[in-house]
Amino acid sequence: MDLPPDIKYDLPSDGDTLDEFVARAKRPTSAQIIAVGPGKAVEYELFTRSVPQEIAAAGKISEV
Repeated sequence: MDLPPDIKYDLPSDGDTLDEFVARAKRPTSAQIIAVGPGKAVEYELFTRSVPQEIAAAGKISEV
């Protein structure tokens, strides 16, 4: 795929480069995030919880 010449992009070539990009973003890691109270997207959260339960019910995984 060819992009227009005025589009600038940078693709990390390996995991170390991606880690550097993430570190520069100064965002908290998932271990640093603390969920407090109910989420704002309750319907979506219920859906995401139902997916592994449906897979388990179909016999595709043994634990949910």
